Amino acid sequence: MELQEILEDVPKKDAILIIGDWNAKVGDTEALGIVGKYDLGKQNEAGEKLNQFCQENSLVITKTWFQQPKRRLYTWTSPNGRHRNQIDYMLCNRRWKSSITSVKTRPGADCGTDHELLLVNFKIKWKGYNTTSKAIKPNLQNIPYSYNVEVKNRFAELELVNREPEELWQEIHQIIYEEAKRNIPTITTKKKKTWISENTLRIAKERREAKIDGNKQLFSTLNAEFQREELKDDSIKVLTTLCQQIWKTKQWPSDWKKSIFIPIPKNGTVKDCSNYRTIALISHASKIMLKIIQRRLQTFLERELPDTQAGFRKGRGTRDQIANLRWIIEKAREHQKNFYLCFLDYSKAFDCVDHTKLWSVLTKMGIPTHLIVLIKNLYSNPQATVKTEYGNTNWFNIGKGHRNKKETASRQKSNGKPRQANQKQRHQHGNKDSNDQDDGLPNNNIWL
Repeated sequence: MELQEILEDVPKKDAILIIGDWNAKVGDTEALGIVGKYDLGKQNEAGEKLNQFCQENSLVITKTWFQQPKRRLYTWTSPNGRHRNQIDYMLCNRRWKSSITSVKTRPGADCGTDHELLLVNFKIKWKGYNTTSKAIKPNLQNIPYSYNVEVKNRFAELELVNREPEELWQEIHQIIYEEAKRNIPTITTKKKKTWISENTLRIAKERREAKIDGNKQLFSTLNAEFQREELKDDSIKVLTTLCQQIWKTKQWPSDWKKSIFIPIPKNGTVKDCSNYRTIALISHASKIMLKIIQRRLQTFLERELPDTQAGFRKGRGTRDQIANLRWIIEKAREHQKNFYLCFLDYSKAFDCVDHTKLWSVLTKMGIPTHLIVLIKNLYSNPQATVKTEYGNTNWFNIGKGHRNKKETASRQKSNGKPRQANQKQRHQHGNKDSNDQDDGLPNNNIWL
């Protein structure tokens, strides 16, 4: 109980190492994420308690994860030398498990006890800090008269005839530097205003606790409150005005059209470009406008998608389809019938979409022209760079692919052909759905 209280006071981000004689045998039965398969004997009651303690505190019994000879495993020898057990362990929080490179005993070490010496190799990379001091700048807007007098007097004493330029310059530089330091006041740096309020910090702490406790509903509520607190009225007003101007002029800032590609290697050789998957980083501010466009497109997309489409749709999941599929497989096995499944994999579908065909499809779906032109301008002359360990590449133009894969995933994952919607329904753009929210932009006879 005392150890549990100490653990609760330790920050979760710190590296926690607990070494000692637990008088416990966890056994060679592997427990996911806690106990490895390299241990001696069978689990006893103390071993069960240790296992439960590690599970409650996200700890790992490190010694059981490294394969060693038996003489390197046992940590205690009975006085008569007949019995040997592994009862000494080192516990480590799961976050730092990869930092442990080796755990083993050193038999025969003179420790003055019946326990063996336990050796642990712990590899950690310390974070470096720059200790450069901030330069002191003179206030050139407030030069006193005394500075001019002192410099003038010292310049009058200089010997200017037959002097080497380098030597003369060094002396002039020294005079100016010394008198400026002595007479000109320095710029006083004002104390910066706290960039985050105490109320925001309190909400962030409560949100973190809700996430640890697994309370998803409370976490979602606090997360929305945190974002509202983070964006004050002035910021919201400025961003709203910017989005309204983009909507009115149909022109996007050039930075919002730029992406940074980060290649992540998959299985296979790293020399093959097809063995990489890519994530794209875009401007966070642009996501506000993209979210508005997504919300206005949602009504049109829902009409085109079949009822059987569950993936990438809000309020739906693939659990029902998986359950039905398992039920059909069980029935086929029960009646000894053949059962065939066909899986279609659209290889890099999002990266091969032709933009010209995309505008044609949007027009056939009944998307308003104003919205299509706005999206088309977003895809006009987009640029990207690839981030590598040697720096970023030169910017290049993008001719194909989707800018936001998640928003268009449900459309691409459908049957590939839009359903024939009622022509009358497609042109009823003036109505507003009761579940939609106002985003501050003009309606222009399209769905909000």
